[in-house]
Amino acid sequence: MRPIAIPAFQRRVGCGAAKYRRRQAIAARFALCALIVWPCSLNAADTLVPTLEVRDVTATVMDASDREYVTLDVRFGATLQNRTGLDLQVAASPILPNSVDRLVSPEKWELLLTSSSYLTSETKVEDCRAVEPSQKFEFPRILADAILKKADVRPRSRIVLRFHLSAVCRHRSEVLFQPLVTGPVEVEVPRW
Repeated sequence: MRPIAIPAFQRRVGCGAAKYRRRQAIAARFALCALIVWPCSLNAADTLVPTLEVRDVTATVMDASDREYVTLDVRFGATLQNRTGLDLQVAASPILPNSVDRLVSPEKWELLLTSSSYLTSETKVEDCRAVEPSQKFEFPRILADAILKKADVRPRSRIVLRFHLSAVCRHRSEVLFQPLVTGPVEVEVPRW
């Protein structure tokens, strides 16, 4: 009886297979880290997330009863200038806040503690409006909150925030979420 020919790639089963599995695991970990770190290292200009130009900013204290934190109610109008090269689907409301960053040093943003916003069955979702490249869209009033550590800010001081938002709209039978980010928003911290 003749021996069965085993292809060369199947001959090394012992430590070669273990080494191959380790290399695969290392490559998979590296790919996972790259997927997590890479989007965080991008600037708004590097992504397809449109940046809003903010105007008419007001801030009031929503809650200062906590010993460590003060919550600000921040309201502003904004203009979307579509520079993405793609059609965007948006509506003036509702706008859901996703997260808030605070500028702590030049070019360094710190993620603040964020409260969650959800759509409910009572939320009225407007029909989408297509915003073509180079067109503008006005958001008359955006409501967001910023939760600040009292130890990090003083009343009457000025801070710079950046809001990550979602414009929600209805397109046929679907509800769409368009991510948006504001440019730097200067806020005077009210007295609490």
